[in-house]
Amino acid sequence: MARLGRHAFVITVSGLTLVLSTFNILATPILIEAQVPVFIKATGNHTIGVRIVSPKANVTVPVGPLTIHGISSDTPQTNCKVYVDWNDLKPMQNVTAKGPGGANDYSNWTYTYTQNYHLMAPGINELTSKITCFDSHTNLTSKYYSVNITGIEK
Repeated sequence: MARLGRHAFVITVSGLTLVLSTFNILATPILIEAQVPVFIKATGNHTIGVRIVSPKANVTVPVGPLTIHGISSDTPQTNCKVYVDWNDLKPMQNVTAKGPGGANDYSNWTYTYTQNYHLMAPGINELTSKITCFDSHTNLTSKYYSVNITGIEK
């Protein structure tokens, strides 16, 4: 391991050279047995998260269809996707990206619960959002956020 100034180090392990700093991680390609280049990408200091912002937790809503709005840590530069469910009913549903970066920017998102998946029911409804970020089609990590709302008859 060699030091590159106050906040950076170079580490070489089995042909992989990593330059580490307090701000980011850079990687160089390595070769595996089949001699196919593999790139190791790191998320650096990018922390992932997701949140339902509307409706707020512990509110009452009419039973039936409901549109929710959320935010996440996704950016046009990250490869993340956001899903939702109702009371842990699988499969999780794809949300609609509404971020300024376009169709794959989930920094802002919406989803409408309809009869095609599940309507809001009388009583407690647990709404869960999930963000999953990928690197070269490999699931890196997922985070969840849930709110409980109460469905009431009109």
